Amino acid sequence: MSVPHRVLLAFLAALLFSLSHVPRLPLSVLALIAGFFLTLIYQRHQNLWAVGLVHGILAGLTFYIVLQQDPGARIIQFLMR
Repeated sequence: MSVPHRVLLAFLAALLFSLSHVPRLPLSVLALIAGFFLTLIYQRHQNLWAVGLVHGILAGLTFYIVLQQDPGARIIQFLMR
């Protein structure tokens, strides 16, 4: 597969990944960027575990640092009702 096709596929995958985060615009934009690079990494190394782990770490950092929210607190509050 040539490089332009890989980049186009990465962009399309990132676009779909971004659309799955659509209610929140900042999260959608960050998902587009992360999805693009994570797709390129996956195309090269074919390791879904590593991509999933990086997704979890980036998501946690994004919620706490960028969005300044604690999703774990909402879950615990819901469970304590």
